[in-house]
Amino acid sequence: MGTLPLALWLGALLLTRRRWPLAVLLLSVQAVIAFRTAGLTDAGWVWPVSAAYAALAVDDRPGRPGLPWAAGVGLAELAFAGAWETSAGGLGRRLPPGGGGLALLGCGEGLFRAAEFAAQVGGQSP
Repeated sequence: MGTLPLALWLGALLLTRRRWPLAVLLLSVQAVIAFRTAGLTDAGWVWPVSAAYAALAVDDRPGRPGLPWAAGVGLAELAFAGAWETSAGGLGRRLPPGGGGLALLGCGEGLFRAAEFAAQVGGQSP
């Protein structure tokens, strides 16, 4: 129901990702949280914003936020998503026992791989 408007909003934001990657990421995360908590879409918590995360993570210009901000925003979004999905407002009954722990383990692995990739792209070893 609300997936198409969310996609259009996120796509419009991505047009400005080169100039304001952090603002694009923050507004995109806010849009996903708003649509998810309002029950307008079940599109996911992180993957709709993945292009904004990537744009910020690879922005290595001096004085720019880059990978640490992308990782911090990602952890905050995942923490909110986990709290929402396991609360009365979310759909916690669909999570299998131990599913939250497995999700956190997967997120940690993903962050490690992202940092490893960023170090390789930057010419440094992790």
